[in-house]
Amino acid sequence: MFWMWITGLSLMLLAAHLYYKAQIKYGIPYEKFHFENSNEFGILAPKDWEEYEKFKKFEAKEQFRAALIAKPLVFMFGVGIFLFMIPTTKFIFRM
Repeated sequence: MFWMWITGLSLMLLAAHLYYKAQIKYGIPYEKFHFENSNEFGILAPKDWEEYEKFKKFEAKEQFRAALIAKPLVFMFGVGIFLFMIPTTKFIFRM
């Protein structure tokens, strides 16, 4: 039971660490793109349309890449929670 608990805890920590590393590497740098301004009616509009289109393509590519990375990490985290909670609940309700 102890090894099951440690394995679950390790899987959760590994999934969280890999998610953190993926966000650093593949996260969308919103601060890089400052192109919105508002007109006299208060409607937000891009300053440069080409830069806006480039950002939309970049954002779509990064969201697809994040989805490919996130699915295995969510599965790993879920298995880790399952392996962690079984021994924990057995320990709490052992009476």
